[in-house]
Amino acid sequence: MLGMPRFKALKKDIPLLVVKDILIFPQMVAPFFAGKGQSVKALEVALAEGQEVFLVPPKTKDESPGEGDLYSLGVVAVILQTLKLPDGTVRVLVEGRERAKLVKYQARQDYVRAEVQPLDPPVEIKNEVLSLTQVVLTTLKSYKDLQAKFSKEKLALLWETDKPDNLVDLLVPHLNLSEEKRLEFFLETKPIVRLENLAVTLQVEYELAGLQQEIHKKVKGRLEQNQRNTTSTNNSRKFTRNWVTTMGTLRGPSISNIGWRTSKRPTTSRKRLSKNATVLPDSRRPLPRPVF
Repeated sequence: MLGMPRFKALKKDIPLLVVKDILIFPQMVAPFFAGKGQSVKALEVALAEGQEVFLVPPKTKDESPGEGDLYSLGVVAVILQTLKLPDGTVRVLVEGRERAKLVKYQARQDYVRAEVQPLDPPVEIKNEVLSLTQVVLTTLKSYKDLQAKFSKEKLALLWETDKPDNLVDLLVPHLNLSEEKRLEFFLETKPIVRLENLAVTLQVEYELAGLQQEIHKKVKGRLEQNQRNTTSTNNSRKFTRNWVTTMGTLRGPSISNIGWRTSKRPTTSRKRLSKNATVLPDSRRPLPRPVF
């Protein structure tokens, strides 16, 4: 048997606040900004009555959504902190408690109240729910990057929870999902459906994360190999230049640097040479003829 909701003293008539920029899940602590007018007044009334407020997502991006522009499901949250900014907006820090249905929309003169009904928890845990819960927890144990996003207290709560809705509400805000996908998880009222979708989504994200890590390792390895090849090529070129310079120094000056070039040296006719002299092929001057 599942226990009763964690907070049984939930008021059924509390101020309503439309939140556009973020979707607050139960057991989630997050900030958002409340605009001027009705939103600020609703916060003031909530703080005076017990700090509870009903947060509901809108269907449209209208600046002033009406009753027909709101989803019928929201979350009861507790206001932890407020900070009024110079432009009149208020930064609000809240903690989501549990999802609830909007039963009655009550428009007042300067703010809106709502009569809400918390969602009924399932009466019993089926074997299918237990199996899906085990699948989710097994994937989570292997998904180290996702675990790093949780505090030790939240992880302990994940391992020990016996409520499928709590497992979904804790994990979904930390997954890389689109706004539409998060909203689907939020609006789904059947725990077994939410858990099935979570098991599939978590497994897909885990596999994608592993694939990304593998690709990153391959790219990093190729970059390092290219760097090593470039360094080796540069060293080889440097060695070649040094070798050429050294060999040129050892061989001495080139023939072009000698005081006169071969093409400009004085010509000596064989007829003008002494009869006792001869010219050798590799010599630059006549040598005396040996006498026997």
